[in-house]
Amino acid sequence: MQGDYRVQITTKRIRYDFTLREKFTLIQGDSGTGKSMLYDLIELSYRQPWVKLTCPAECLPAIYLGENWLHALQTTHSSILFFDQNDACVASKAFADTALASDNYFVFLTREPLPHIPASLQGIYERCTIRTIHTLVPRNR
Repeated sequence: MQGDYRVQITTKRIRYDFTLREKFTLIQGDSGTGKSMLYDLIELSYRQPWVKLTCPAECLPAIYLGENWLHALQTTHSSILFFDQNDACVASKAFADTALASDNYFVFLTREPLPHIPASLQGIYERCTIRTIHTLVPRNR
């Protein structure tokens, strides 16, 4: 995958709208800033009709990779994979090596830095909210 991918997630009450430009994107923020809510809405979009996910690529929460995440990463292609801070596999060097060789985009919703993930400064964001619309702004403005 290459290029920009616009991701829109909409419910009756809130909307996330952001564009991914890098293979590795980190969405950082303190506790209670909506990172896990974004992850949960992506997961719910596959089960609940009231959550609408619009993106030209398939967006998958890490929970859909299952326990054999290494095999799943090797066989999933041209998708955007979302990982919450509770996904332990992300901290491993094996994960980083497999992700680097993959043709997927990766989004990490975390408070902590990920030393094995080669994210550029342009790929680190935090959430910005105006009323009920959530967007991403560069972390190092």
